[in-house]
Amino acid sequence: MILIGVNMKLPKAGFSKKIDGYIQKKHSPRLHVITPEAEPSGGSDLYGTIVLTSLEALTGTKKLVTIPWGFNKKSVYRVVVPAGVRRGSMIRLKGMGKFIPGMPPGDLLLRVDIKNAI
Repeated sequence: MILIGVNMKLPKAGFSKKIDGYIQKKHSPRLHVITPEAEPSGGSDLYGTIVLTSLEALTGTKKLVTIPWGFNKKSVYRVVVPAGVRRGSMIRLKGMGKFIPGMPPGDLLLRVDIKNAI
């Protein structure tokens, strides 16, 4: 808290840029809203995107994901992102895809997007 107050009072001479690097937010919001989309071929899998910071991708994290399904299904899920995940990797949530009668339920595949990547 003291660094934030001092940073606001110092002139913008370069010292404040160093402090900004230490006090800026390093994590993305813990709760993500995912709007899944169906694959063009009409299969039972659904696709979405989860956004992480470079620090979260490097060290791994746990995220709460909410999916607007309607009133019938549970809508908040815990997703464990493994350490060292890369941009474009897919995280599979088994059985969370579309339900087509006579077939097993599909999967929800989350594509990892890393913001402020290093």
